[in-house]
Amino acid sequence: MFNFLALPLLANLLIFIIASTVVWVSGTKLSIYADAISQRTGLSHAFMGFLLLATITELPELATNTTGALRGEAVLVLNSMTGGITMQTAVLAIADFTIAGASLTYLARKSINILQGVLLITLLAILLVITIIGDIPLIWHIGLGSTLLFVIYLMVLFLLYNYNKNRKWQVIDPIEVEEKKIENIHADRFEGIPTKKIWYLIALLAFIIFISGIFLVISAESIAQQSGLGTHFIGATLLATATSLPELSTSISAIRLRAYTMAISDIIGSNTIMLMLILPVDILYSDGLLLNQAGKSVLFLLSVGIILTSIYLIGLIMRNRRTYFRMGIDSWAVLILFILSIFILYQL
Repeated sequence: MFNFLALPLLANLLIFIIASTVVWVSGTKLSIYADAISQRTGLSHAFMGFLLLATITELPELATNTTGALRGEAVLVLNSMTGGITMQTAVLAIADFTIAGASLTYLARKSINILQGVLLITLLAILLVITIIGDIPLIWHIGLGSTLLFVIYLMVLFLLYNYNKNRKWQVIDPIEVEEKKIENIHADRFEGIPTKKIWYLIALLAFIIFISGIFLVISAESIAQQSGLGTHFIGATLLATATSLPELSTSISAIRLRAYTMAISDIIGSNTIMLMLILPVDILYSDGLLLNQAGKSVLFLLSVGIILTSIYLIGLIMRNRRTYFRMGIDSWAVLILFILSIFILYQL
C-alpha cells in the first residue's frame, strides 16, 4: 500500500481537505434521499433519525476506525471515536444556530429524544467503567466489554422501537401537523422516482463516503506524525471533525424541514452507534484488547460526552424557548464546554 508519510505535510493536508469535502457533499445528498425513504416507510422521524440517518452518517467513522484498527492505531481509533461523540454533540449547537425564533430543544417536542439521551448516557457510563477497570478477553483477542456494549445496543434498539409504537406520554402542544405538511412538500421532489432507484443512489453515495473515510484516516495519521501534534489530539479533533460532517449536514437539512426531533435523534443515534462499533473494531484490532489501550484522553472525552448529553437532556425537559444570539442557553453551554475540552485535551 502507498506510504502517505512519503508525501509532504501540505500534500496530506490537501488529501484530507478533498476527502472531507467529498464526505460533506455526499452526506448532504444522502440526507435528502434518506428523508425520502423515511417518508415512504411511514416510520417516525425520531426512529428514522436514530437508525437510518445515524447509520448512514456513521459510515466515515466505520471506515476510519476499521482502517485504523487494521493498521494497529489503537490510540488514534479510540480518541477518534470518543472525540467524535463530543464533536457530534457540539454539532447540535451549530444546528441550533440555523433556527430563528426558538431554541432547538424547545422545538423538539417528542419525549423519545429524552429516552434516547438517557440510554446514550448509560452506554457512555458503562464504557467509562470498563476503560477504568480494564477489559477482559471473551474469546481470542475480543473483549467482554466491547461485546457487552454491542448486546446492550441491540437492546436499546428494541426498547426504542417499542417505545415509538406505544408512546406513554408526549408534550401537549405537538407540531406534528406542521411537520407533516413540510415533509409532504419535501417528498414531492421524488414523485415518479421508484423507491428502488433511491436505494441505489443511497448505496452509491454510501460507498463514496466509505472510501473517502479510508483516505481521511490515513492522511490524518500522516498529519499527526508529520505535525508532531500526536495521535490523541489529531484523533479527537481533526479526524473527529471531518467524520462529523455528515451529521452536521443531515441535522441542518432536517431542521430546514422543521423535523427537529429527527435532527436530535440523528446525533444521539450516531453517538450510540459509535459505541456499538467498538466490537467490530475490537475484532479487527489484533494487538490485544482494544479498550485496554485507552489513556487519559479517552477517559476525559467519555466524561465530557456524558456532561454534554446531560446538558441537552436538561434543555429537552425544561424547554426554554428563549435564544441568545440565535442559540439556546443549553447549546451555548455545550459549545463553550466543548471548546474548553479541546484546550484541556491538548494539555493531556
